[in-house]
Amino acid sequence: MKKFDFSRKFKNFKGIEFGTETIADQMAQVLFGAGGAPELAIDNADKFRAYKLSTKLIAGNGVIEISDEDAAFLEKYCAVAFSAGAYGQIMDILGH
Repeated sequence: MKKFDFSRKFKNFKGIEFGTETIADQMAQVLFGAGGAPELAIDNADKFRAYKLSTKLIAGNGVIEISDEDAAFLEKYCAVAFSAGAYGQIMDILGH
């Protein structure tokens, strides 16, 4: 299990924080809706995993402790659900 902190805000291409929601808030929203769009289709097990991770992000105020498998799922799902800039910042937090 590894601990990650998604409680900060995204930065724009100039490195300036923007928006009112944290990275965790936006990830939780995307994960909560996982599988709702045909282009982001996932199986039932991953749909439930996405739900559990979304609630964990909110409950921990953006700080979560997750398994390597859950981190790999976040990497895979966020790659298709977020822009390159947002995905890159998520990957930085995950230690890549």
